[in-house]
Amino acid sequence: MGNGALAKLIDDYKAAYDVGDADLAKRIGVSRQALHLWRTSERRALPDPANLRSFAAAIGVSYRRVLDAALADAGYLEDDDDVGSRLTSGDVVDVTNIVTGTIARPLTAKESARLRGACVGEGPFLSLTTIATALSTPDSSGDTGS
Repeated sequence: MGNGALAKLIDDYKAAYDVGDADLAKRIGVSRQALHLWRTSERRALPDPANLRSFAAAIGVSYRRVLDAALADAGYLEDDDDVGSRLTSGDVVDVTNIVTGTIARPLTAKESARLRGACVGEGPFLSLTTIATALSTPDSSGDTGS
């Protein structure tokens, strides 16, 4: 197991999807040795932005989250507790698009507002339970958002 923010993203993904170093490195487009350096923080410079973008796409997180992790590992960010815990507006748009596609209709203004509120209160991983709760919580008039 690695010892940095980037290593945590790698290790969490590998554990969640039972993927080995070689397979993940291939998905990203880097060597196994490069992935090892990312996990052990033995690199001397930040990974190439294109590799960080590939990594973000391969594990399904925002580029910003991966970049924050790499910057923290390189000493450019000091607040390790906040690394990757911020959902960006792009993340909220992605969640909204997924939900809209899943329920096969646009979100109402009330549903959209509740979903944005839920996203702001969550850490780096937004659970399906949080989304479902945000969309099923009636407002004071008893309207569920439809």
